Amino acid sequence: MAYDIFDTTEDNAKLKIVGLGAGGCKAIDYLMEHGDYEGCGISYTAIRNQSDLISENNAEHTILIDQQIQSADEDNNEIFNQSLSDSIGDQFADIDAFFILADFRDSENIKLASSLGKVFINKDLLKHGFIVAIINQPAQYEGKELQQQFEQGKQALLKYCDTVIVNSSEMILRDLNKNNKPVTDYFNQEFEANYQSIQIFIHTIVYVGLICVDFSDVYAVVADMSEAIRLSAMESGDDRAIQAINKVLKEAEQEWGSLFNPEIEAVLVDICAADMDLSEFDQIGDIICYAFSGSVRIKIATALDDKLKDQMEVNVLVVKRKK
Repeated sequence: MAYDIFDTTEDNAKLKIVGLGAGGCKAIDYLMEHGDYEGCGISYTAIRNQSDLISENNAEHTILIDQQIQSADEDNNEIFNQSLSDSIGDQFADIDAFFILADFRDSENIKLASSLGKVFINKDLLKHGFIVAIINQPAQYEGKELQQQFEQGKQALLKYCDTVIVNSSEMILRDLNKNNKPVTDYFNQEFEANYQSIQIFIHTIVYVGLICVDFSDVYAVVADMSEAIRLSAMESGDDRAIQAINKVLKEAEQEWGSLFNPEIEAVLVDICAADMDLSEFDQIGDIICYAFSGSVRIKIATALDDKLKDQMEVNVLVVKRKK
């Protein structure tokens, strides 16, 4: 088989989830409410200005930034960068991987995302780790201005993040349709998209499974890459593995077109179930290898989760190489 399998277990990696602005802080609250991450080596930091501090969030650390300094002219960017760095202090020390959650409906978060990159570089925090950002595209009905801000924010993150996972508006709307939810639930579905994107890392790095990957294997998929998409499907029954992976690949083609794309560099697959056997693992592995060209690096892991009962969940991260 062309894909890589591993029998290693988790190696106690320290993961930091960083929420930028009010939207990022709400995303942290959603993760903490829905994810059972106790003992997983995960910590949370919220970075926001006082004007959007409507209520306290549940992150372990909240960094309040000076809105006057943040809103200053371009000539004072270095002042804001230093102010942010001083506020963060040593909270980001000894972290193996960072996950940034940002909402660029607030244009000030574009500057905040850019300044955060300067903090990472100046503090030399990631010699052996990685930064992944997870962002959700605003709905098309929200207008062109927000779409432009989203694109500007994405470009700011791509300058220093190893990988930026983009949940497109089409993907979010498809998920709403699959779950029979109204379009008015768009914002809540964005939080669910963040949660599902984080889950693939938690499952592969932290959870015990029939076949596991470790931190270095995930690093090999996301480090120094570019844009990525995360896709998932859940099925039950005798052919659950085949049905789930085929649904995932169909959605991947809806997002990026043909999967025989020279820009695609790596794929991370997470197979999660209460129980499974190697035949299901092999079925998914064979289909994945057939779907992508031979030069794509493929890592496959499993995670055991009793809550799924007879269902199997397949999560796939598809990553483009840096141009």
